[in-house]
Parts: sequence; C-alpha cells; structure tokens
Amino acid sequence: MHKRSLFFVLSIMMINILIKAMDSFETSQKCIVPSLKSIAEQHIIRNHRNNHPCDHIDQLLKNENIPYDFHDDLKEEFVKQYAGHGLSGGFNQKQLYNKSISTAIVDDQGKHVFFVSRHSTNIEKLDTESGAIVGYIQGHTNNIFALISHNELLISGSADDTIKLWNLNNNKCITTLYHGLSVYSLSAEKNIVCSTSLNDIKLWDISSGKCFQSYNILCLKSHLKNNILYGISNGFSDEKYINFLLRVDIRSSKYIKFENINDFDCFVNHPDVEATLYVGKNNSIEEWDMRKSDVPVHIFYHNKNDTNAMTIQNNILYATTLYKGTIKLYNIQNHTDIGTLPTKAWIWNLQIHNSGLYAAGGDGLIKLTTNSYDDIYNALKNHRDK
Repeated sequence: MHKRSLFFVLSIMMINILIKAMDSFETSQKCIVPSLKSIAEQHIIRNHRNNHPCDHIDQLLKNENIPYDFHDDLKEEFVKQYAGHGLSGGFNQKQLYNKSISTAIVDDQGKHVFFVSRHSTNIEKLDTESGAIVGYIQGHTNNIFALISHNELLISGSADDTIKLWNLNNNKCITTLYHGLSVYSLSAEKNIVCSTSLNDIKLWDISSGKCFQSYNILCLKSHLKNNILYGISNGFSDEKYINFLLRVDIRSSKYIKFENINDFDCFVNHPDVEATLYVGKNNSIEEWDMRKSDVPVHIFYHNKNDTNAMTIQNNILYATTLYKGTIKLYNIQNHTDIGTLPTKAWIWNLQIHNSGLYAAGGDGLIKLTTNSYDDIYNALKNHRDK
C-alpha cells in the first residue's frame, strides 16, 4: 500500500513538472512573435547601412541563422519601408463610391470610411471591403467641412458653427461644442480638440467640453502634434489677402507666423520629424522646418497645377493635384521623385492606412491597395540596374 501511494505521488509530481515545462515552452513561443517583429524592423530599417535594399533583403533571406518562418516578417517590413516604389506592378484600384465627396476619414482598423458628400449635413459610414453604406450619422443643420477620428471618437465641424463628438461604436452624438463661426478644420491630440474658422482658433478640453484657449488668427487648416499647433491660411482678412504658416506652442501661447508666402492649399506634418511640414502649392510642394527657417529647406516640383491633398506613410509622400488622374509619389528621406500613379479621378482628399490608399473627390471614393513584395523588390532592382 505504501509503495502504491508513493508511486501515485511521484506520478502526480512528474505530471505537474511536465505541465509546467509545456506552459513555459508555450510562453517562450508567444514571446518570440513580437521579438521577431522587432528584429525584422531593425534589420530592414535600422541596420540597412549603405547596402542596396534588394541586396540587403537577399542576404537576410539566405542567412542560415534566420529561421524560414521569419522570412514573412522580413518581407512584411520590407513592404512597409519601401511601399510606393512598386509602380511597375501598379496599384489595384477599386471604386467604393461613385458620387462626389467633400471630406473623408478612415477608421483606425481600416474597416470603415466615414465621409461627407458635397453640400451635405450627414456623415455616411462605408464598408471598405464591400463598398456598402452601413450607417448614417445625422445631427448637423448645415454643410460639414471638417471630419477627423480620434481614439474612439469621430469629430465633425460644420457651417452651423458647431463641433460634434460622436461615439464610433454606436454613431451617437456625445456632446456639441459651439465655436460660434463656421468650422473649417479640426485636429486633436490627447484630450484636446482644435477648431478653426475664418476669424479664430479655439482649443477645447474634450472631457469638460470647455474652450480653454482662443487666438484671433485666420486659419483654414490645422494640425496638433506634441502640444504644437501648426496651421496655414490663404484668404482675405480685413480686406487684405494674406498667406502664412503658423506654429503655436499651446503650453505657452507663443507663436511664430511666416506671412506673405505664395499661395498654398494644403499641408501635412512629417509623422516622425518634429516641426517638419510639407506645404502644397501651385506646381510644387515645399518642405519646411518650422523651428529653424523662414524659407523652405527643399522643393519638389510637379508642374501639374495646385496641390489638393497630401498624406505620408513610410517616408513616401502621396500628393494629388488639380490635374485629373494624378497622384505623385516622393521619397521624403532622400528627396527623390518616385513616379506618378494614374487614377482617373478628381481627388481632393487622401487617407493612407495599412489596408490601402483612399482617394476621395469629385468622382467618389477609390481604394488603392499597396504593392506586393515582388512588385516593390523588382521595381527597386530595375531602378538600380538601369
């Protein structure tokens, strides 16, 4: 009896040891996935040195010390880093909506596009896979000019002088902020919303709904980043036509304003480099460092009329112009012209997401999916071999 009990106890102990070993193994395997992702990013982006991208990825894929299962991660990071170069393969285009759109925004998951038709008081919700309209958001009483998403919120600005904050999950209005004038642009960061009009800029606390700061400055477009408000304006103020770039530190309210700059229509912030802006103008796009200089540090020329909209992902600047059917692509890291993407559409709004490039305008909404690994690899290799 004693021997049987001892055997039973030992058996239970062995089983527990095996279970703990298996749990430890599974835990270690789960930890490998994010570490491999980070290593892939490091190999492709940080440890590139002066090697040509194709030579670099070839060496990594042939390295016997890198597991085969790791190859997909390397290729994925390669595509992220060099997206836009694969123009030889072309972007796949899908028409999602065929009526005129004034503004649009893609949600964080890339599953839906919220957009406003021209001269509309409603916001429509579109499924990015099927192109079906899956919801309507109503509440404004005049044209909607501005639309952004922030955390779990959709924020809209209108000619009815209000800003509305909507719950993205149920499309219900959470609160209404009263700017007092037509709202032309919106931006948000953390718990702050910025709204602009023809006469002023206002900063709002999202939690309380209170305006805690305002500036008597004409501003048509704005972007809030790291407590710095960037803006542009081109219009009449007190019967005087002015153009300026604006940089406001919202903590101290100190600001810099570069006036009497030639006409410009849109701008986008560099996602990684502090205080760097790309400003769309007639026949060109200017790169500005808002900390150091009152002149552009670089100019991209495109000779296709005014620049309507821009967006940036992975050091690729996508820009549309008034010239129908044109999206220009530039590498902002080395200041090179990558090429032109034909679209067959009038475009005045661009949104970039990992799921694709979304272009909205007079001909509706199209989705352009990014290139495959083979497309980008071959394009870079062919360019090197020429």
